[in-house]
Amino acid sequence: MLFFNTLKLRNVNEPYKLIGPSFSRAKNYRFSIDETEICIGFPKHKSERNFPKSRNPKKTYQLDNYSLPSMIPSRKGWGSLLCASRVWDFYGPLFAGKMATITMALTINSPKELKSDVSFFHPRSLEKLIGDYLSFRYKDEVDYNGQRWLAPTDWQPLSINQPQAAKFRAVSNYQANYYDRYLVTSISDTQLLVLSFNLSWNNVNPSNPNRSESHDISNMEQLCDDIMDSLEVKLSAKALAQQQAALAGLKDTSLVSDYPPLKWEQKKELTL
Repeated sequence: MLFFNTLKLRNVNEPYKLIGPSFSRAKNYRFSIDETEICIGFPKHKSERNFPKSRNPKKTYQLDNYSLPSMIPSRKGWGSLLCASRVWDFYGPLFAGKMATITMALTINSPKELKSDVSFFHPRSLEKLIGDYLSFRYKDEVDYNGQRWLAPTDWQPLSINQPQAAKFRAVSNYQANYYDRYLVTSISDTQLLVLSFNLSWNNVNPSNPNRSESHDISNMEQLCDDIMDSLEVKLSAKALAQQQAALAGLKDTSLVSDYPPLKWEQKKELTL
């Protein structure tokens, strides 16, 4: 039946509950990063887009003394290695065609400049690193009206088996029909595992973008939730030793319960 939803023969000018792949068809992928074991489930790639391509994680990653390629080639600061990627289209009613998309990426990330006395397992270090990562991604998107992104929002600390982790969002400051979701956890003194999603969907009435109604994207959000809930991390003996050393002597090893959105300033040339 979903085939008929993919055909674009008519426009939809009323709110609709968008439909697409569900986690019930997910496949589990197990792999290791320097002997730290990762397991995650997600459905197969299903999109009319040609990019990004579908990618499955390799069985084994050996990254000791390996320099991660630049996350954004034109900018220095963070390195990133893509382990897995997927794109899923979501649809409206019969013959209404594609109306939304989720893009997923699972990456290993690390800043290019590392301090020898800092461990990503330390909760304060992890919080700062997440802030640095978000600044790298979003701080330049500031214009005369202010910053375009609010991040992090909906901050939620959690535990993925052994390491500390956090879920949060980066949302538009202008109530746009897109946002990003993240789950970040440390897997060594110098590496983060980042699971990210970009969700985007059509306006209810493309001819009237100021219309207040929005499509129901709960199925999209549920797929992201299910994938994040499926993530399991079992630290290697070396990573466990690093974690224990980083947490030694700490009375409170938890992440902060509240992390307000970061503030970014306009570029100087915009303020002249």
